[in-house]
Amino acid sequence: MALLRTATSSDLGPVIQSDRVLLRTPQMSDYPDWADLREDMGYALFIFSAASGALVGGLTLCNVRRGVTQACTLGYWIGAPHAQKGYMTAAVRAVIPFVFDSLELHRLEAACLPTNTASIKLLEKTGFKREGLARRYLRINGVWQDHLLYALLDTDTRR
Repeated sequence: MALLRTATSSDLGPVIQSDRVLLRTPQMSDYPDWADLREDMGYALFIFSAASGALVGGLTLCNVRRGVTQACTLGYWIGAPHAQKGYMTAAVRAVIPFVFDSLELHRLEAACLPTNTASIKLLEKTGFKREGLARRYLRINGVWQDHLLYALLDTDTRR
């Protein structure tokens, strides 16, 4: 994880202390405690080429909501040299059974900029349905921008 690192004594980052708490940057040794607290809230996954073993991108399943919702949000990125080669389509198709069959969620949500034709194609190709427009939904490059909202349900046809 990018937030967890092995630190030397000169690389501990800020330490802030009050009478009740201590705040500091995460360290690799914190991982077991962090994982116990964050279990089932999100999953960060790297995507590797099966042929070469090269890291090509990543996806996240975040904001896992249980209770009456049973949903999570899909985010993804691909390295520029690996774009338009089918890796992300394969990764999204591979993670869908994990979301619905292993995590037993009901809904997988995603959002993309209306101008991001590659993401629109990816989501629609993998079975997501467009549900609407969220005005000023996410802050991208310092600007609040509209996003198209997509979702895939556990009862939808998987592609």
